[in-house]
Amino acid sequence: VSSPGLDAILGIGATFERSVEGWASLVAPADRAAMVAYFTGEVLGAGRPFDRQYRVIRADTGEERWVHGRGAVELDGSGRPAVMLGTIADITEVQRAMQQLKAAERKYAAILDGAIEAILIVTLATQRVTWMNPAACALLGYAREELVALSVRDLLPSEGMTTGLQGFSDLATGPSRVTSYSLRRKDGTAVLVDIKLSTAVIDGEPSAVAFLADATERHRLERHDHMLAQAIEQASEAILITDLTPAIVYANP
Repeated sequence: VSSPGLDAILGIGATFERSVEGWASLVAPADRAAMVAYFTGEVLGAGRPFDRQYRVIRADTGEERWVHGRGAVELDGSGRPAVMLGTIADITEVQRAMQQLKAAERKYAAILDGAIEAILIVTLATQRVTWMNPAACALLGYAREELVALSVRDLLPSEGMTTGLQGFSDLATGPSRVTSYSLRRKDGTAVLVDIKLSTAVIDGEPSAVAFLADATERHRLERHDHMLAQAIEQASEAILITDLTPAIVYANP
């Protein structure tokens, strides 16, 4: 016996054979063997409730649909399956939405994985690293499975750990800005990075998304420029810099 609603989902009419074999004939070929084995072994054999999502092929149109079947088997006096009562819900649109979401997640994951900038995701409550892209692994010298087991504490030089942890917390909770930060690589060497954090809720956990860029060369050039500026400022010769007009744009003391 089936309801009009179930008949409409499966596209069956009054003459359709309502039996286990008839049901199995509607299951999509890709899912059929697994579903028959599940029904025979888990539901009939072990007496467990039927609760499974699978694909069917509508009998009238041949259209593939996703359904969620739920049910329970009642046993007769000798303990054999006698009656099964259950429901089938059409979840095709939900499955399509989930597939689109997964496709989007794969696309964004590919974008982040391919980013030149190093990216870390850190859970704010524990300050543990939960995700990183290959650029972050290369910058810090860790394999992905090693880095995901670490916390922010493990990445800070020991001499600046307390200040560093407080600074990270301030960065994560304050307005987004770029700050230079010293981190410790796996080999123990320090690397100077420019870090910018934004906050997000990921898998239900407030998290910080950290964008890291190696700032070693930039800081070296800045120090070099600062040395040259000091030398020019203190030179005994008078030095003028003009533009092409020629307006004076710089004069030393």
